[in-house]
This record gives sequence, structure tokens and C-alpha cells, in this order.
Amino acid sequence: MAPPPTAYRIVKWLLVFAALVAVAAAVVGDGTIARIIPRLPEVSFDERVILTILGAAGLVMVTVLATRLASMARSARRVRALERATDGVVTPALRNPMLVSGLRTLFDGLPRIGSRVAVLADLEGVSIWGGGRKPRLIATAPWNEVRTIRADSIVVGDREVSVMVLRIRRGGTSAELPVALGTGRAAAFTLGGADFFARLRQIKSWHRAEIAATTGSIPIIRPEQLQPAT
Repeated sequence: MAPPPTAYRIVKWLLVFAALVAVAAAVVGDGTIARIIPRLPEVSFDERVILTILGAAGLVMVTVLATRLASMARSARRVRALERATDGVVTPALRNPMLVSGLRTLFDGLPRIGSRVAVLADLEGVSIWGGGRKPRLIATAPWNEVRTIRADSIVVGDREVSVMVLRIRRGGTSAELPVALGTGRAAAFTLGGADFFARLRQIKSWHRAEIAATTGSIPIIRPEQLQPAT
């Protein structure tokens, strides 16, 4: 199951903010709450404190929303730049702790990994990119280091997310990289269902094609072709 869409979360934040405004209006009003619940001890509220709290809550919400929208725009520019530069499959993806751990196991000196990255599958192999309009390579593995590509799921918070798992063996070290494929749309975070498996098949087709081109077909030797040793 993919995380709730961004639009849903925005609406939820707005409802929370509206509820805070309603509570504040009741508290600083004409004492309606005190008349409804007379047994409660009388509490004196400073209107300036309440307005400060509401203002801070609103500022946090706006900041989080602006940061998220900026990250999504940066991700979209990154994907478009990679698509212009290659004929391979480019898909946005989301960082998760297991992906970062696997990358650090396989690669030394990794740069900072943002919350959103891009995955590129092409003739050279599979690579993970950061940056924006000018993509920045984070890590790359040629196809002969990619052992398997499979579908799985991981738990992020309280949600189950579909992931593409890359099992890579590099320099005697093997690790699995669970990649949560993103949608690049504001209405959803990760791909799921048919869209996820369609993108997974696209990436696996590059893997199969390049492995076949590298190894070639294995000839079948029949018994009658064998010559006795002399």
C-alpha cells in the first residue's frame, strides 16, 4: 500500500489548523466554554500567547509544505534532464534507511543522499542520481554486478510500500538495495499495483538484454561432435 497522497495530507493539515483557530476563538471569546462547563477551574489565557502558538503552527505547516513542493520540483527537473541525456528508463525514487545502508555497504565516499533520487537503467547498468537540473551521480553498478532484480515490500512508518530490490555484488561484497519507485506526481508518493510492475519490467528488460549481449548464447555440444583424444 502506498503512502497517502500529498493532497490528502495537505487537507489534513488545513483541518488541524482550522480546529486550532476554532478552539482559540472559543477560548478568547465571551466565556462560552466557562458557562458550558462551570465545574472546571477558571483558567486565565493570554490572547497573545494563543495567537503566537497559532502563528507558529501555521508557519511550520507552510514551511513543511513549501519544502516538500520544492523537493518535488527539483526531482522533476532531475528526471527531465536524465531523460534528455539517455534512451534508458528513468524513474524517480524515494530514499529509505535500508537503501542508504545498502549503498554504504557497497560504495565508499557516498555524497549526501536527498529524500528524492532518480534511478536510471541504460546500456551501462543501473545508477542512482541526485541533484536537480544538473544531475549528480550518487552510485552506479554495471549490469554484470547486478545479480537479481525482484519485487518486494518494506514497511515505512506504519505503511507497506512496494519496492524494487536490486541485489548487487561488488568487489566481493553483496548487498540488497530496496528502491521505492516514485511517481513524480503531487497526488502520490510511490508507485504501486500495475504501474509499479510495469516500471519494474522495463528495468528488468534492460538487465536481461545487456546480460545476454555480454555473455552471448552458450553453444550446445552434442556427443557426435566430440573427437576422441589421440
